[in-house]
Amino acid sequence: MAHDRVAERLSTELAGSCGLVLNEFDALLFLRMRSVEPVRIGALRGAVALSQPALSRLVARLESRGLLNRSEATDDARSSLVSLTPAGIALIDRAIEIH
Repeated sequence: MAHDRVAERLSTELAGSCGLVLNEFDALLFLRMRSVEPVRIGALRGAVALSQPALSRLVARLESRGLLNRSEATDDARSSLVSLTPAGIALIDRAIEIH
């Protein structure tokens, strides 16, 4: 119960201040905590509890907002890599202050 109230309040604050939902925040935070090296999209599954199709849609939304870069993995053409853009770094840094 208390966890739900805290999560709801955090979600409202993130949406209002940063335009992020919790899953987006979690994905951006995961990437921010990693080095500047791109990571495979599948690695984000450790940060957000989404199916592969839902995770792909989340990445597409963040990419369309200019928060992520997506590139093809050089060692596997079936796999994509993602990394934060400068705008993504700035937004997640601001969101971390709220969290």
